[in-house]
Amino acid sequence: MLIRHSDSEYSCLAHLAPGSVAVRPSDCVECGQRIGCCGSSGNSSEPHLHFHVQAGKSFYSSPGVPIRFSEVLAEPVTSYEKIDSRPQPSNPLADFPPYLTRGLRVSNCD
Repeated sequence: MLIRHSDSEYSCLAHLAPGSVAVRPSDCVECGQRIGCCGSSGNSSEPHLHFHVQAGKSFYSSPGVPIRFSEVLAEPVTSYEKIDSRPQPSNPLADFPPYLTRGLRVSNCD
């Protein structure tokens, strides 16, 4: 799913459960609105949501845009290097808040 915020900012949400998308193309969406359910579609082993913000419409060629997060908790995942062999930042919490990096478990502040 691609949500257009402006001509140069789009949110991409992937791995939604088949049949769960609750909006149609060209619908306006609001903060907090349910737009679909987390699933395991595509190349994935378990239900999760892939979310990123990009500068254009193309999933393949649009550069990513940093996202500022608020009202979330983040903590490093123990032994993350066992599931992701890419080099890890020495301090994954260095830019949090407001930015997140891989290797963090994130939850709402509720």
